[in-house]
Amino acid sequence: MNKIYRYTGLALLAGFTLLAPLSSCKKDSPTDGIEQMTLRLISSDHSFTATGGSGKLQLSEGGFTLQTKASWIHLGAVEGTSASFTVDPLSEPATRTGNILIEKGGRTIQLSVTQLGAYDYLIDAKDSYEIDRNGGDITIPYLAQSGSTPTVEGLPDWIKSSSDSKSLKLSVDALQASDRSAQLTIKLGSLMEKKLTIRQVYGQLTYEQILGTYTITYVPNGENPTVTATAEVTIVEKDKAKNLLTIKGLAADTEMGYIPSTSTLVFNHMQTKLPDGKLLMFTLSGNSYLLKDGKTRNYGLSWDESLRLQGTWDKQSPIHPSFTFASPKADAKGEIYHGVLFWLYNGTNFLGRYRQGEAGAIYELSDIKLVKK
Repeated sequence: MNKIYRYTGLALLAGFTLLAPLSSCKKDSPTDGIEQMTLRLISSDHSFTATGGSGKLQLSEGGFTLQTKASWIHLGAVEGTSASFTVDPLSEPATRTGNILIEKGGRTIQLSVTQLGAYDYLIDAKDSYEIDRNGGDITIPYLAQSGSTPTVEGLPDWIKSSSDSKSLKLSVDALQASDRSAQLTIKLGSLMEKKLTIRQVYGQLTYEQILGTYTITYVPNGENPTVTATAEVTIVEKDKAKNLLTIKGLAADTEMGYIPSTSTLVFNHMQTKLPDGKLLMFTLSGNSYLLKDGKTRNYGLSWDESLRLQGTWDKQSPIHPSFTFASPKADAKGEIYHGVLFWLYNGTNFLGRYRQGEAGAIYELSDIKLVKK
C-alpha cells in the first residue's frame, strides 16, 4: 500500500490546521458564525510510502480551491466536495513533508502530506566520475531493505560491474587509446534510478612516448604554398632532464623542446656551427603564405626567443600521436610567422638561406604536421 494514514470523521485535529481565527465571527450574527464553520475536512490521505501514489480529500462543502508549493505533490481537479492529488515516487532515504492549502471565503485549512524515504537507495552516488589512463575501481555503497541488487545499463566493454550486499563496484580497464566516456543508468529496486557519467582521460604523453619515427607533411616552398610534400623524420633524445629533443631528417639536426603539461612540441631557435665556420640558424620565417593581393610574402625572419612554432598533440591516439604546428602570435611589429627555415650567418652578417648539403634535404617548411608511425 502506498498510503499509510487516512483522516476520517472527527479525528482530524492532528492532520490539518485551521489557519483563520474563529474570533472573526460576528457575535451579534449567529447565522454568519455557523456559515463560516461549515467548511470542514472530513477525510484525507496524508501519509505515503516511497512509491508515492494518488490521494483524495473530502470536505464538508464545495467551492474551495487548492494550492501547494511542494513540487512533488500534484493537485487534481476539484469535483463537488472532493479533490484528488498525486505524490511522486521518492528515491532518496530522507522523509519529506509538503503542505496542501485548502481555501474558501478567506479561511484556510492546511493539510500536511508526509512521504517516507526510499528503502532501496544508493549512498552518495555522484553524477560523474573521472578515471586516469591506468583504470581503476569505482565503489558505490547502497542500502536495499527490499533485498534488491543493483543493475547497470549502458555498460561499454571497458567497464565491468559487480556487487555484494553492501556496494556496487564498477571496474574500468586501462586506457590504450584516446579519451573516452560512458553514460550509465543504475537501477535498484522498483524506485531507485541513477544516471551517471564515467570519463576516462589519458592525460599527457611522456617524454619517451614522443621518441620515434614520424611522417612529416609540409609546404617545402613559400612561393608555392599550396604544394605539399612528405618525408620521414626521427625524433630522438637530447636532454630528458630539460625536455629537449633532436629531430633528424631536415637539412640539419634540429633541436625541439617538449612541454609535458600540454603535450606540446616546439621548434626551438638554433645555432649550429658548420665546418667552414659559418653559423647555421634555424628560425621562424613569414614567407610561406600569400598576401591579400595574391603575391607571395617576402622573407621576414624572427630570432625573438619569445616566439616559437609549436604543435600540440590532438589526443586522438597515444600510440600514433599527431602534432599540427600553428603560427605563433604576432610580434611587436605585427609580423605573423608561418614556417621555419635554415639561414646562414657568418658572425657579423646574415648571408641568406641555407640550401647546401644533400639533394632533397628539407631546408624550409611550413604548414607542418607530424604523425608518429
